[in-house]
Amino acid sequence: NGGPTEPSWSSKSTSTGTDRGSVRSLPFERGRDVSLPEFKVVGSLGGEEPVGGDGVETRMGVLRLFRRDSTFATISASENVTTHELLQIMSKKSLIPDYTKFTICILHRGQERMLNRTERPLLIQRRLLEDVGYDPIDKIEMMGREDNSYLVKFIFKEVSTGNEIDPNYWKAPSFDPRYISLSRLGLTTIPVSLFRLAGDVLHLDLSANPNISDIPNDLAQSLHQLRFISLSENGLTRFPKTLQFVETLSEVDLSHNRITTLEGSGVESIVTLQKLKLTGNLIERVPEDLPRNCQRLQVLELGNNRFRSFPVDLCRYLGQSLRVLDLSYCRIKGKIPDAIGELRKLEVLKVCGNRMYGGLPWRLGELSELVELDLRGNSFGNMGGEEGIVVEVLGRLQGLRTVRLDANRIR
Repeated sequence: NGGPTEPSWSSKSTSTGTDRGSVRSLPFERGRDVSLPEFKVVGSLGGEEPVGGDGVETRMGVLRLFRRDSTFATISASENVTTHELLQIMSKKSLIPDYTKFTICILHRGQERMLNRTERPLLIQRRLLEDVGYDPIDKIEMMGREDNSYLVKFIFKEVSTGNEIDPNYWKAPSFDPRYISLSRLGLTTIPVSLFRLAGDVLHLDLSANPNISDIPNDLAQSLHQLRFISLSENGLTRFPKTLQFVETLSEVDLSHNRITTLEGSGVESIVTLQKLKLTGNLIERVPEDLPRNCQRLQVLELGNNRFRSFPVDLCRYLGQSLRVLDLSYCRIKGKIPDAIGELRKLEVLKVCGNRMYGGLPWRLGELSELVELDLRGNSFGNMGGEEGIVVEVLGRLQGLRTVRLDANRIR
């Protein structure tokens, strides 16, 4: 991915604190790599170290930065300060001559990843604290003085290199090169052995690894039989472009990442795609090229994104293939469009947890193969006479086995 390594999470390490609940993923700030400002290192271990910023007027904050032996330094700095800058101050504090051999990791929800050199740890800390309900009146800028390990922990440590897979993994009698699962192994690179076996692999699971954000070009072009790949929970901020070079790919799972856009991602070039799982990302729209080119799509899981409006292009191009469409919790406003009637093969439709209202389109009743409909948590039936329309349309769906209408305006 030319450019900084994409942020990603793994679950190899565990937090020393208590997890206080689920915190949704956030798009972390990424900025330019600036030169190190002049630092003033004062105080003993655990004392504060005032740090300059990059010359830009920003909010100040405090960050507790742990070493591997659980000792820590408390650093007072501008929220604009980057990982690169904090590495240098910690190396100086620890009398380490070569800071390039070290990194700062973030431990969040039991998952650990290395921060990019241009990320801004104090800003990340602020956003996570805000996400669990703290606001300026709580003096967030000073909360870094305390141990916030229940939520987030920043660790100064040596860079790990290579992969940590036991060599016997590849030699075990049960090992099958067609089905390779390397999930949650804390990989720092793609294992070399995988390149050697690439031509045999049908199913590849690389999910929940902290620093695997893409598939190298040469590996992608060697995966001649690959049908399924998972990079779920890897903290990706973009769709891996090299996947378009895998000509046999039929299922991609990139759920629970931080992908913000599909524009220019190359996903529209994966014309063999049948299942695409993008649940739990930050995507705002589906580019028209995706459904127009990928007309074999049968399962499209887009729940928990940020669409705001119903992606009508899916109806226009996928009428003869799409069987499962999940648009739950996507902040979609308005009504289900009449074009929904074009999805003649649709068996499952989920739009729960949105901001949809009114009646149901008459053409929804034309979906003869629909067996499951989830409309929970909307405002369907809230306008004059439209409650009756909802009931009438549902009555036309003769194949419907499961319908969920909880938390709507239907009595």
